[in-house]
Amino acid sequence: MQAEFTRTFFALWPPPEVAARLHALGKNKEGLPLRAGDLHLTLAFMGDVDAEEFECLRQIAASLSLPRASLRIRSLKYWPHNQILWAAPEIWPPELADFVTDLHAALTDAGFKLDVRDFVPHVTLLRKASTDLSLEVVEPVEWPLEGWSLAASAKSDGLRYRRLAEWAVA
Repeated sequence: MQAEFTRTFFALWPPPEVAARLHALGKNKEGLPLRAGDLHLTLAFMGDVDAEEFECLRQIAASLSLPRASLRIRSLKYWPHNQILWAAPEIWPPELADFVTDLHAALTDAGFKLDVRDFVPHVTLLRKASTDLSLEVVEPVEWPLEGWSLAASAKSDGLRYRRLAEWAVA
């Protein structure tokens, strides 16, 4: 694992055509848009991990099965405290809620520390967004889940993300 990719997280990644549609939701809005290929939905943020912890994360992920499901993105939301414009799933399917609960439990059981905040499924579209667009309803974007990954962020030419290991849906 390269040193610049140390802020690790588990995430869902949309297929390219869905990523393009999600990316378009942030177009022509003031802020710093994420690249279409970097759009994701974080399942668990791990932070900096060493090689031994990274291998443990891979083993935990390999022991879990992401169920076949889909998301419907229907609205934009805004967090004023950090100026984030994000896309929200219309509903969070129960099978995905169970999967995230199982992932978080396995990580906690292995000794990893997770955020104590409630899990809010979202896809960040813009950072430093200047306008609250949280009331904006958008044409539904259907996102069939194809898999999930362990990824890391890096700062080179802006914030970028790199998938380090991937697993398909069950």
